[in-house]
Amino acid sequence: MNRRVVMIALGLAMLIYPSTVRAVPVDLGHPVIVPFLATNVGTDVDRSVVYDANSTFGISSAGIRFDPLAGGATSIAVDIYASNLLGPGSGGASHGALLATASTAITDVGLAFYDIPINFTFLSGNRYDLAFRSLDTGGWGFGLNNMEFYSFDFFNGNAAYAVGPVTVIDGDCHTLSPGGSFCANYANSVMPHVRFDQGEVQVSEPSALLLFGSGLICLTSLLRRRHNA
Repeated sequence: MNRRVVMIALGLAMLIYPSTVRAVPVDLGHPVIVPFLATNVGTDVDRSVVYDANSTFGISSAGIRFDPLAGGATSIAVDIYASNLLGPGSGGASHGALLATASTAITDVGLAFYDIPINFTFLSGNRYDLAFRSLDTGGWGFGLNNMEFYSFDFFNGNAAYAVGPVTVIDGDCHTLSPGGSFCANYANSVMPHVRFDQGEVQVSEPSALLLFGSGLICLTSLLRRRHNA
């Protein structure tokens, strides 16, 4: 069996064998800034990350990293908005149109990502606001939850950065009720640590591909021997 036969067989394997479609976690945390924990997360507010979609892609879940304390969150929600955040020097912005929402009950396991199943497709070239809130009385509440944050504000000199299929613009915070505190529709100076599962990403299975390629090599070799007989 010569090298050419092997290369042809492996090439056919890569073309014919179907890759697996699976969810891929995309962590939107800053690549350099070190995160910190804070309990001063506000009552009746949400916490969000604003980003631009660099391609059209779907997600199957979205999560936020925090630690529920005594009396803290037992259920959380994620809201996906169109974003009105314009850019450096423009100040904050209110949420745009609500595009999708979902919620889930959580079990306290300490500091961790708490993920919410949600299916949504982001469209290339659009700006979005991925917002998280606690459904318990008082929302996130002062002193109820240790939330992981980054000291990041696009309007104070931080540069936007690309991760996965998006470019992260800023952290955000919005009041959810007239009696809400701490946030009043502005780009905040901190950004929560969030992630999402990008769905429908094709991933090759190396072991299965190797087996399939080996089978093609054996078949090619057998046919070659019969031809030379």
